[in-house]
Amino acid sequence: MKEHILVVDDNVINLKILSTVLKGSDYQISTATSGREAFKVIESNAPDLILLDIMIPDIDGYDMCRTLKSNEETKDIPIIFVTALVEKENKIKGLNMGAEDYITKPFYKEEILLRIRTQLDLSNARKGLEKTIEDQSLLLDHIDTLVWYLKDSKTLGKVNESFASFLNRKREDVENAPIREVIAPEELEETIRSNNRVFENGEKINESHWVRNGFGEKRLLAITKTPKVNEHGIVEYVVSSAEDITEKNMKEEKIRYLSYHDALTGLYNREFFDEELRRLDVKRNIPLSIMICDVNGLKLANDIFGHKKGDELLIEAGKILKKMIREDDIIARWGGDEFTILLPGTPGKDAEKIMNRIRKESKTRNMEPMPISIAVGLATKSRLKQDITAVIKKAEDRMYRDKIKTKEKLENPLFHNFVDKFYGKEYSVMQHTEEIHRSAELLGPFLQLNKTHLEKLKLLVKIHDLGKISIPKHILNKGEELTETEWEHYKTHVEVGFRIANTFPSLQGVAEEVLHHHEHFDGTGFPNGLKGREIPFLARVMYVLDFYDGLRGGLFYPVTQTTFYMKPLSVEETVEEMKKHKGTCFDPEILDIFLQKVVPELDPS
Repeated sequence: MKEHILVVDDNVINLKILSTVLKGSDYQISTATSGREAFKVIESNAPDLILLDIMIPDIDGYDMCRTLKSNEETKDIPIIFVTALVEKENKIKGLNMGAEDYITKPFYKEEILLRIRTQLDLSNARKGLEKTIEDQSLLLDHIDTLVWYLKDSKTLGKVNESFASFLNRKREDVENAPIREVIAPEELEETIRSNNRVFENGEKINESHWVRNGFGEKRLLAITKTPKVNEHGIVEYVVSSAEDITEKNMKEEKIRYLSYHDALTGLYNREFFDEELRRLDVKRNIPLSIMICDVNGLKLANDIFGHKKGDELLIEAGKILKKMIREDDIIARWGGDEFTILLPGTPGKDAEKIMNRIRKESKTRNMEPMPISIAVGLATKSRLKQDITAVIKKAEDRMYRDKIKTKEKLENPLFHNFVDKFYGKEYSVMQHTEEIHRSAELLGPFLQLNKTHLEKLKLLVKIHDLGKISIPKHILNKGEELTETEWEHYKTHVEVGFRIANTFPSLQGVAEEVLHHHEHFDGTGFPNGLKGREIPFLARVMYVLDFYDGLRGGLFYPVTQTTFYMKPLSVEETVEEMKKHKGTCFDPEILDIFLQKVVPELDPS
């Protein structure tokens, strides 16, 4: 598209000469002989450049130039005065009005073409620069990166919208403002010191700072400051940008944390322990004591109460261990239920004191229904040549011996915690009476049980329903037909009881009987549908004792999902109900002996 030039001159001959010169140079030409005519041309088709005579009718060239340069839409059109007025004052006046150039008549073709081309090229360059600046401003105002200019170390220049938004300020209030009016007081000194470094050294810097935004939040910014250095090595200004990396930093910190910490307990993990072990296994830390700790009953907690309760047990154990060690000691979760503690510069006797404190502290903690019980093993590396792996193995072996010893004790705290919980007030309404224990003692001799089997039956009577501790009380006390889901849940109590019994060596002898004491003689019971003599003998005995005492005591006693007992029955009523289930629920021989020999002893009337 041809560039458009407007020639304004009241001399027709001058118009013709100029038009001829310009048309030969491939420009689009418009002409006007007065100011009013010129403004009409400009309004209908704005030119790229104006050749303007000073002495024209209506409005002289000076006034026309002043008007055009004061108008936002026409101020950037280059104006070249072409006039016979050669006085210096006229030239200065014209340039002061905003004209770009001044040509005196008579003019030369080459001169005027050269001056026109120069001004058009400058105008095009200016438009291009303005477009670039506009594009850059548009871009900068639509990115999240904060951008600002520094006139000097204490004064802002231009800023983008993200910078102003970060400060919760209007852009016009921030631009060209002193930094002290923008930055939080506690950050001012460091900010100016950083700015001074760039202005004085003339080198780009990258740094990270916590900066308070306009909403009172502390945000971590990754800041870059780039100086504009002139040919004399002087910094003219500094372009700064910042990226908010708060969330990114938090994620990285979390990753770093998790790489060396156990996510559940917050203690160090096995990887960190191994690194610390290599670091600490040096002469200055000898003697180096190592403690291996194991949480007793974790599998039981997971099996009975679910993994959430097991996790709580681990967390509490970790807190105990952390509390008992010293600041320089290292504690880590070593495995599923195991923790390990490194005690640098600690003789065995001092380490034993810490171990005893751990055992004492664990006894004072209680997490219903599971107590905290920690097995501990200790070994000490007293000579540099000792293999640290062998020391750890010794500590681990001692821990396992401690664990086994605890398990084999008849006063095992885990077991007694279950018993206390089950026979305590919370569950008292669902327990059998002492009469069931008397029934077992009376029935034993009639079944020709020897002393060992009679003791086994008594133990079974005591713990056969321990698995009910895992059943919600609203199911155990419902007093009406169970839903299918509730029935399935209720039936699990024999499996839970089996797992509890199998956990303790002193109870393992009756674990099978606990599991099967609700099997029916005809194969319709649970959990496995065993039939007849497939059912362990004492489990068949237990079902008879359990049923009788449940009906006499008025317990909620489901036989199937839809068959249950709730109200206390008399001896006669209970006997009649049991006879109805002879050969279906009960072993006929055991039932007959119980009804004929034991019931009269229990209730002579």
